[in-house]
Amino acid sequence: MELKYNLDFNDLADMQENVVRESKQHQKMKWIITILFAFLLFVTVLDASFTLVSLGIIILFVVISPIVYTKLTIFSLKRNLKNQNLNSILGNIVMHLNEEGISQRTGKNISSFKWDDFTILREDTEHYFLYMTDIQGITIPKRAISTEEMRKQFQYYYDTFLLPKIQNK
Repeated sequence: MELKYNLDFNDLADMQENVVRESKQHQKMKWIITILFAFLLFVTVLDASFTLVSLGIIILFVVISPIVYTKLTIFSLKRNLKNQNLNSILGNIVMHLNEEGISQRTGKNISSFKWDDFTILREDTEHYFLYMTDIQGITIPKRAISTEEMRKQFQYYYDTFLLPKIQNK
């Protein structure tokens, strides 16, 4: 099966957002930062004077901090992506799926992945994300699967080679 599509900045940004929202690494970091700053805030409040208002502020911080972490991290990653030269990643992609795995050609770069390389599957309304690690993977825009025949072929590879392996973990 061959997929041809144009990978654009928004596709890459959507994958980074998915990583921040779903990866175990970012989940741990979000809670470590929240607990650390809540503890420091608590110690600072105890050093001054402890009141119900100060306790409310600490609780509010613990509730809001994970949301702020996620939004700031996504904003920062997108800003950093804009400042990078992404010509070797973005552009026209030709992807081949077969019984062995996936090969992907972007300009001069060719990458090959065996089905066993993928350990995590995620998707949103516009993409399939196939991850080798918690934070590293490839994006397949759903718009690349443009016909019913392509959808059936993709579903075959997805159901046969990806889904059983991931579900058994």
